[in-house]
Amino acid sequence: MADPLSTIASMIGVAAAVVQSAKILFELVDDIKNAPEEIAALSRDAHAFYSIVFSLQLSLSEDAIQNVVGQDRTMTQMVENLRSPLASCQKVLGQLMLEISLSPKCLACSINMTRLP
Repeated sequence: MADPLSTIASMIGVAAAVVQSAKILFELVDDIKNAPEEIAALSRDAHAFYSIVFSLQLSLSEDAIQNVVGQDRTMTQMVENLRSPLASCQKVLGQLMLEISLSPKCLACSINMTRLP
């Protein structure tokens, strides 16, 4: 098993990347005027996902939480188990942002592509 503090630090980094991607995605989707209902639903889901992962990132950044997680093998393993799915989510979010930003409706809105991770 990896060092608990390394696991937590790694998870914080992955969570930060996912938070950034989710935030950019929901901002991007919100910029699309007269979006179809599917896009509006995607925006709501991205907002919710952002809130959850941002909360996780904040919690894992606290020293008290790191101490608790670091002392419990099960909790350390649970945090470790989140790394791969969150990394996959970040990749998918990046692909979605690119596809949405290239859509005809989105090309009409002002999008700063430098925000994309």
